[in-house]
Amino acid sequence: WMDWDKQITPTLSDALHIMQDFNHLEVEVKAVEKMANAEKLVLALEQQLKGFEKTAVITSFDLKIHHALKQMNSKFQRGLLVENDIQLKAIDQALELECGQIGWMNQLATPELIRATQQEKLKISVWTVNSLERAQQLRDLGIDGLITDFPKLMLQQL
Repeated sequence: WMDWDKQITPTLSDALHIMQDFNHLEVEVKAVEKMANAEKLVLALEQQLKGFEKTAVITSFDLKIHHALKQMNSKFQRGLLVENDIQLKAIDQALELECGQIGWMNQLATPELIRATQQEKLKISVWTVNSLERAQQLRDLGIDGLITDFPKLMLQQL
């Protein structure tokens, strides 16, 4: 469906230049093998994100990334991404790591988990939601953000 050989992947710096006027950015950091790698990556990320402290949220599945951010007293908001069915334990982890939000995998985002997350005053995003009916249901439950492959459709219909 795409000619990947002709596509250019922008660097974070390139992307940030384009998104100067956005009021919310989520920067997902992929997993690393060692804590030392997490610390090095977080230091570089803090430098690249200067000026986006009020709009950028650093998200990751990797607890090492979150521990490094916490150890550095990062000024950035943080979000724990959850893909494993650990339910309330994820909320406890997010709070311990000083995250302000949880990104639940769509299949895990039950009304009960959404309510429990909201009770702890954590913002909620859900990924990847491509069904309009599901997006409407999540909106009605009061989530804060939606990750989708069809943003234009969702913006038009919600």
